[in-house]
Amino acid sequence: MKKLRLKMEEINEEQKNIRELQGELREKIEAIDLECEQLREETMM
Repeated sequence: MKKLRLKMEEINEEQKNIRELQGELREKIEAIDLECEQLREETMM
């Protein structure tokens, strides 16, 4: 039972790390999208 509990805690920690990385990636993608939009606007001028 202890092994199962430890494994569940390990999985929980991995999931937490994945969520944090997903948030970081989301922010980076939003920044890239914003930069692309700005570049499109600049090329239209």
